Amino acid sequence: MIKFINIAPTPKPELKQIGKYKVISSLNALTNDGERVFVSTIKDEDKLKTILIDKNNNVVGTNSFRINDKTLHGHRIDAYSNGKHKGLGEIMRLASIIDVIENNLRKIKIFSLNEAIPFHLKYKFRPEILTYDSMMDILNRIASIEEPSIKEFSQKAGEIFADIFINGAINNEHNYYTELPDFIISYVNKTKQENLPWNRTALSEGMNFKEDLTMTLTNKDIKGNKSFFNNLFEKHGINYKI
Repeated sequence: MIKFINIAPTPKPELKQIGKYKVISSLNALTNDGERVFVSTIKDEDKLKTILIDKNNNVVGTNSFRINDKTLHGHRIDAYSNGKHKGLGEIMRLASIIDVIENNLRKIKIFSLNEAIPFHLKYKFRPEILTYDSMMDILNRIASIEEPSIKEFSQKAGEIFADIFINGAINNEHNYYTELPDFIISYVNKTKQENLPWNRTALSEGMNFKEDLTMTLTNKDIKGNKSFFNNLFEKHGINYKI
């Protein structure tokens, strides 16, 4: 005779009110190697901080942020050394997405370090080009790279640089403040496709911009990519769907 055992589903994330906003008070998740971590958000001086705690009661990750003007402003996300490559950063990003959905915020806004730009692009963030100087520095950097497999991007960056220098960033044919983010995303995706190092190594200067960037993930883009994010929730054993 076969006995069927009912296995209780993972509890849904529990929320609590801190000020005007609902944040995670209790969430269970699984790392990439199947270890359980506990997720909660606390008040930390003038910010909020999401913390990840492992089975040994060690804090293995933190994500500090503020919420104002319907925007979650990310300050710093850290997965500590013993938790690298376990998906802790991914779990913290999913926690921030829950915050956006539950509070009906417009977007997440971060200032990404140059070396982390590919990581944030993976989670559908888009770069924001806020200044002329930043735009020209990035284009000049891409144009200067002599890697054969991205020659088309180097040439295109040089052409855009020249057009902006002569005709301005907003001209009769282009608004490069809105067009350049798509070019940047395509460039980063190409470097990944070609397995080129983003950051400096002993043998390569890397494909990076040498420039930190403001990046945003909108509520609209979260919902537009809900299958992608719901698969990540399922991967990490988080009982939540967009």
